[in-house]
Parts: sequence; structure tokens; C-alpha cells
Amino acid sequence: MKKLNVEFVLKILFIGGVLFFIVNYGVVSGYVKTFANVLQPIIIGIVFTLAMSVPLNFYKNKLFSKIKNKKLNEILSISLTVVTFGSL
Repeated sequence: MKKLNVEFVLKILFIGGVLFFIVNYGVVSGYVKTFANVLQPIIIGIVFTLAMSVPLNFYKNKLFSKIKNKKLNEILSISLTVVTFGSL
């Protein structure tokens, strides 16, 4: 028996997966929608975190850089960032 080529096996598996998706489109799309609904809050949280990090770093490093107390610097920076995003 000939040794199967890995690339050939992967092509067969891919074609089989595409055919399974086409035949069971309704079921597969339902699972995809459920998965997207589960991931949606996580994605929104990541976007908010990335968006809030820019003004937070500005406040911490530029605006309140002269404050020597690190804890106070962080508290003021976080508070001002929340006020900034709360007003949007």
C-alpha cells in the first residue's frame, strides 16, 4: 500500500468539511451565531480596554507625572479616564 501524502489527506479533509458545512448549513450557522454571541462581550471588553488605555497612559505619564505618590497618580488617572469615557 502506498504511503498517503499529507497534503492530499488535508485536501480531502478540507473538501469534506466544506461539504458538511453546505449540507448542514442551518445547524452550523446556528452554532456559529451562538459562539459569536458568547464572544461578543469579550470582544467589546477588549475594545474598551484598548480605547481607554490611550488616555489613561496620557494622564498617568504627562498630566500627573509630577505626583510622586504612585498610588495617587494611578487613582487620579483611572478616575479621570472613567470621567472622560463617561461623558462620551
